[in-house]
Amino acid sequence: MDTEATRNGSRHPARCPDCGWPEDQTYQVVSRHAVSAGLLLYTRCPCGRLSARLLRTPGALHG
Repeated sequence: MDTEATRNGSRHPARCPDCGWPEDQTYQVVSRHAVSAGLLLYTRCPCGRLSARLLRTPGALHG
């Protein structure tokens, strides 16, 4: 996963809005699901916040 994300037009490391944990450092994977565009991960931050991430697979369907 890319270590930087574009937010509001600038490039800064993506962080949890609650505790500041770097989003590129997965703390806990809650579940993962194969979808047409790649892999959908549900992850949990150390503060308990749940996030969904889509990891795109090259050649997969992109809608």
